[in-house]
Amino acid sequence: MVAVTDAAKPRIRVAAGDLSGASARLVVRNQAYEGAQSSRRLRSWTATSAHVNALLANAGPTLRNRLRQMVRSNPYLRRGRASYRSNLIGTGIMPSPGLADDPKRRARLRRAWSRWIRKADHDGRMDFYGIQRLVVGAIFTAGECFVRLVYLSAAEARRSGMEIPMRLQVLRAEMVPLDKTEALANGNCIRCGIEFDPAGRRVAYWVYRRDPTDATLPAGFELFSRVPAEEMIHVFDAEEPGQIRGEPPPVAAMVKAFVLDRYDDAELDRKATTALFAGFITEADTGDGALPNEGADENGVAIAGMQPGTLQKLLPGEDIKFAEPSEVGGSYEAFQYRTLLAIAAGLGLPYAAVTGDVTKVNYSSQRAALVEFRREAEQLQFAVYVFLLCQPVWDAWLAQGVLSGALEFTQRQLADREPWEVEWIPRKWDWVDPLKDRQAEKLAVDNLFKPRSFVIADEGYDPEEVDQRIAEDQERADRLGLRAVQLPGAAAGSPVKGEDDDEKGAREAA
Repeated sequence: MVAVTDAAKPRIRVAAGDLSGASARLVVRNQAYEGAQSSRRLRSWTATSAHVNALLANAGPTLRNRLRQMVRSNPYLRRGRASYRSNLIGTGIMPSPGLADDPKRRARLRRAWSRWIRKADHDGRMDFYGIQRLVVGAIFTAGECFVRLVYLSAAEARRSGMEIPMRLQVLRAEMVPLDKTEALANGNCIRCGIEFDPAGRRVAYWVYRRDPTDATLPAGFELFSRVPAEEMIHVFDAEEPGQIRGEPPPVAAMVKAFVLDRYDDAELDRKATTALFAGFITEADTGDGALPNEGADENGVAIAGMQPGTLQKLLPGEDIKFAEPSEVGGSYEAFQYRTLLAIAAGLGLPYAAVTGDVTKVNYSSQRAALVEFRREAEQLQFAVYVFLLCQPVWDAWLAQGVLSGALEFTQRQLADREPWEVEWIPRKWDWVDPLKDRQAEKLAVDNLFKPRSFVIADEGYDPEEVDQRIAEDQERADRLGLRAVQLPGAAAGSPVKGEDDDEKGAREAA
């Protein structure tokens, strides 16, 4: 047992006659945590206990409007959105279907998916991986995005040449209004545009028929369509339990980015203004109050032209003083760097990814920053975009394929839900030193620490498709009599004379 001294025991004062212990609770509340005190330096610190849903319902439209405006005009937030989008999605998160012990059916499933994704967009402007990119960009500025499953009739599917009659319609966050909250006669309630049943399950979304922010559309945006929850995919990253609408990721960085942008603009204008003045000519006061206008421009401003090598002869009583604009100072760059670090932290991105500045990083610091960032990116990829977007689309696509007869499966496969077993493969991560990573992967595979299929999946490819293509390439090489040429005097795996590490790594990878 550990002895507890009197000095270590908590001391709580209880007022005489206070049987309820109210005075004790008051002492504990005020002294237990420094962050809960109301001392002089914390007196102005006010915080609300309101739920995040109430906060978003009140401030959500303003946050979206300001963030969209900043992404359009602020270079750091625009670059941040591009980095956020490229790292989470890249060329797309691809499916690798299951269907164990049935490679032919897997191949047919991949071909059907490849044909469908080219026509998946309801507007016909992009494929499914482009839709992923659009959704991530919308979430960066608005905190959420809606994707509606649009089911086509058989006639519409034939006209559009689609085997599986389903398309995806991407909707802005404003299409489901935050201010629509009411109780319904059937016992359900609408909260921030989403209808819930008494058990708290989502049953429908109330969607504007027209985008209320697009002035190019005809009138009628005040009318709603009730879309069943089974036909709507709502993608957002929930930060608190019970959260029903999305919060934009840059909320913690937007104020600093806005103020820094104004400061940079003011500093640029100051430098540009002071650079306009080369010098000032002063004259002795004649006492008559008259202002000379010789050499003045059309606005009455006296000017004197100057050229390189000019020796200007002044009139009696005149003197010239050259302008000496004040410099920005040595603290400007340090201040900007620290502020940009805070902005990058608020965006959840590495400093170099937001600014493009790699002068302050080296190999070790860059790799450490990338490792930490990629942990967070993988968390978002699988917890948000795979679970909330990719998998629901795959499930609906398969169901429509089975109902339309475009996809055929055995009764056992349908009963075991084998077609719905799919592994999602994100884009590959490019490292600073690919040769060392290749060597580490080979070492792990050779010592049976890691399956070879995992290495291929980390590259962003389907392992089965890669193996099939390798076998086809080898078969074609054998049929054509092609053989790899060994360089003279070079043993397998040994460096070639005059070859550096990068060239050796490229040759071994090839």
